[in-house]
Amino acid sequence: MIENLFLAFSCFGAVVIFIIIVNIILVKYYNHQTDSESLPTVTAIISLTLPILSLLLIPVDIYTVSIDDLRNNDDIHTTIQYVYAGLYCCILFFSAIVIPFSYFYYEEYDPDEKKSRCGHAFKFTAGFIVVVIALVIMGLFLQSPFDFSTNDPPDVWAKKLIGKGGFIGAVSFFVGCLTILGYVIMISYTAYGLSSLPFRMIKGTATLEEEKGDYEQAIKSEKKKLINDKKGSTNERDSRKIIAYKNRMRRLEEATSGCFKICFIFRPIAVIIGVFYFLLSFAICLSISWTLINRIINHLNCGPVCGFILKYQKISNPIDYSLVFLSKYFPADYVLICIIIFYLYLCTLNAITKIGIKICCYKLYPFRKARTPPQGILIGSIMLMLSILSLNNLLTNIAPTYSMFGTQTTIPPNTTEPVHCSIEYYNSTTSSCSMTQIGEIINIVSLKVPFMGLIFFAMICLFVIVWLLGIFVAGFSKKQSLIDEHSSDDEIVEDFE
Repeated sequence: MIENLFLAFSCFGAVVIFIIIVNIILVKYYNHQTDSESLPTVTAIISLTLPILSLLLIPVDIYTVSIDDLRNNDDIHTTIQYVYAGLYCCILFFSAIVIPFSYFYYEEYDPDEKKSRCGHAFKFTAGFIVVVIALVIMGLFLQSPFDFSTNDPPDVWAKKLIGKGGFIGAVSFFVGCLTILGYVIMISYTAYGLSSLPFRMIKGTATLEEEKGDYEQAIKSEKKKLINDKKGSTNERDSRKIIAYKNRMRRLEEATSGCFKICFIFRPIAVIIGVFYFLLSFAICLSISWTLINRIINHLNCGPVCGFILKYQKISNPIDYSLVFLSKYFPADYVLICIIIFYLYLCTLNAITKIGIKICCYKLYPFRKARTPPQGILIGSIMLMLSILSLNNLLTNIAPTYSMFGTQTTIPPNTTEPVHCSIEYYNSTTSSCSMTQIGEIINIVSLKVPFMGLIFFAMICLFVIVWLLGIFVAGFSKKQSLIDEHSSDDEIVEDFE
């Protein structure tokens, strides 16, 4: 048993170290070259690391219920449950207190008046603290409105889960609230990245001749405006546009040398990676859609009000089947789940860099290499943190059997054929199934808070719809520019529009 635990946590520790290094490099890469501070930088690194740790703990959690020596060890399951709770509390602390404080502390920038900056930051952070306290109190006293009165295994499971209140119930509730915000980010950014990133890799960039022709035509058009327009303010704006277009043409000439030539040589590899990305995106969204259909057909008695909690699925989706099969050869499943997590992380990051940090279509900050201000780093980190946190919930839809019960099997009553464990057979007289801690935490929210499970279900459906729309848009969009589309030249032009 000790050897099994050592293997599981060794894999977890190795990936954690890798994640910390990646996040340090990532924040340093996007941090503004001259306008940066240590507080926002350190806060962003920790904020990005915490939710990934909660995701990487899931395969370890699954491993402990899949191995016979560990399945009935309550101490191990309790320890993992409190590790989850500790990570979620840290995520709440950073998202609702530390990041807002760091943001307002830097907004009131005055290197000689640190006390006044702290007072200003605490004043604005106090509102977030009040919201956190209110959520925790609500979570402590939540009572489920559902009546699971029968002795059927699903109802027995639900009643047992509803009885887990107190600290775990409160943690599950505020994680559910943050998950809703995370799904908003995933719908806005991750779904777009899942559809656009593969096509961007496959299509490549426009040729030098194509882009030069476009800019030359744009310069001619602006010169005609200068001749025909008599208004001085418009003339100044159009003059700056012409300068920006000429600067981009100069940069296009530079793009034909150096690393761009090397990128052209490796173009076939980029196409192969793009195809792999597309297949992975398709597999993820197909698996989610498969699970959504199963949830509508085979759900608990509470129905849509608790979000169509899945009792069982007759046929596993592709990713779920692969993970269940690979989990027999741990850490093979760990590798696949890490690939999925890092790919979704990459898609979200790619979308943020392309779209920028926006609220209701209003662009707050760019998110570009060496040009992101500390406020942009902090807002970008909380966007990534919330989207990664919502992956805890999304993974139960990408791979429901794997995330809930691992490789466990049971023999249903009146049959001799073993089947994968599910809520349908949980706690029956012939079953020895144990649910993972992440499965219990996710389902507590849906069972205790009416309609929150339905909100999750609706947002996952919307996520798939946005991905499908993004596929059509990305398929018919132009090739990306040879140079960075959000250069400083473009930002100068935007000031005059």
